[in-house]
Amino acid sequence: MKKLPINLIKDLRKYDAHVLAYPDIGNTEIDRDEFISDTGLIFYSKERLAFTPVSFSIEFKGSKEKIRENRNKVSKLLDIATITFDNEVFYKGRFLAESVETRYWYQVVTFKGKAIAMLNTQRIELPLNKKVTIYNNGNLPTPCRFYFEGESPRVSIKGFDDDIELLNVDETTRIDAEEGLYQATIEYQYYTFSFPYIDDYVELLVESDGDIRCFMEFEGRVIC
Repeated sequence: MKKLPINLIKDLRKYDAHVLAYPDIGNTEIDRDEFISDTGLIFYSKERLAFTPVSFSIEFKGSKEKIRENRNKVSKLLDIATITFDNEVFYKGRFLAESVETRYWYQVVTFKGKAIAMLNTQRIELPLNKKVTIYNNGNLPTPCRFYFEGESPRVSIKGFDDDIELLNVDETTRIDAEEGLYQATIEYQYYTFSFPYIDDYVELLVESDGDIRCFMEFEGRVIC
């Protein structure tokens, strides 16, 4: 089951804690691989998923024992999490305590991490045998997921860098570019393909030999 995002403005109240001021969101890092040819020429790959530095301070109040208990709980929550401050941009990463300022009745803990910045989930049901244009509400290459309902002996998805050809598709079949996952109950039921990513938009054509529904999901990656 997918974990829900943590809203650090609202969800910390039960821990007698709150975020001090607004978080420090740094510039998103744009990563590219670099290749040097035999002749010394330098080539660069496409933009890769980039990370955004995020830091914020949380103030805990209460007795020393209660502060220690709540701080441990919050630290566990933030170890690997998706957080948000406004329910508009979400940050997926690992946020660790870097410094602690202690007073008798409160404690301020500063957390830092590098995260993937993304938007709300876009979920689209793709019609069969009809080309459609899907737009990315983000501004970076974004990994896609595919789910299916029903059964079909063959499904093809055309429009990405590689055509995706699937055999014996059912509700267990799943493609997840972010996790690098292809999941199915039957072995050897697909041809080799690269995992699907969307830039600004993609024109897709889903064809099926059976009665099936195809769903596409992604969270647009953004530059902060």
